[in-house]
Amino acid sequence: MMPMVSFSNIRKMYGDQVIFDDLNLTVDPGEFVFIIGRSGVGKTTLMRLLTQQVTPDAGSIFIEDIEVGKLKRKDVQKLRRMIGVIYQDYKLLTERTVGENIALGLEIINKPKEEINSRIEDLLQLIGLPGKANLFPTQLSGGEAQRVCIARALATAPRMLFADEPTGNLDDETARSIVRLLSKINELGTTVIMATHNQSLVDHLGKRVVSIEGGKAVEKVKKTKEKGKGE
Repeated sequence: MMPMVSFSNIRKMYGDQVIFDDLNLTVDPGEFVFIIGRSGVGKTTLMRLLTQQVTPDAGSIFIEDIEVGKLKRKDVQKLRRMIGVIYQDYKLLTERTVGENIALGLEIINKPKEEINSRIEDLLQLIGLPGKANLFPTQLSGGEAQRVCIARALATAPRMLFADEPTGNLDDETARSIVRLLSKINELGTTVIMATHNQSLVDHLGKRVVSIEGGKAVEKVKKTKEKGKGE
């Protein structure tokens, strides 16, 4: 089976600071993978490499059979539509409604209005916020705002989601509800990579865990999912 994502012998530096030194990581289609590590080790840089916001100093990155570093500029946007990104600080447009935020990616690729409206309704049902399309981000709780971010990331039906510290601004109960939603999305077939420093969330879900240590990706022993907590 062809990997969904493959980082091979990646080296990345910012100035004199080594972020990755011969990093290797493979994620298969349909996996849910936690990326853990202290602040500054490169969790966000992984996402930026995937979306070609930055390029490695050495090594190669493949998404399925696409070598990211060899894409022509005109094809980068097509690549980015394969990857839905969810941010810690939401990055919702405050002057647009919930529905308009979700619709943004679909409008960019010129989907028909009827299809966009149907997609918004389906996604609001999926994230548990039906009937809230006309609210503005300032009218939402933190957990609700993050759910809208997830819906926005899913709007163009990406093959995978990269969630970059999506629970960093949330209380424990809300954080677990967000991770359960991401797990549900994963069970529906979307590959999920979640960067986090929250060890309790990692232990709770019992998914594959990769730690960034010394510029390398280190596999951790998968723990059994805890029972009776937040189920």
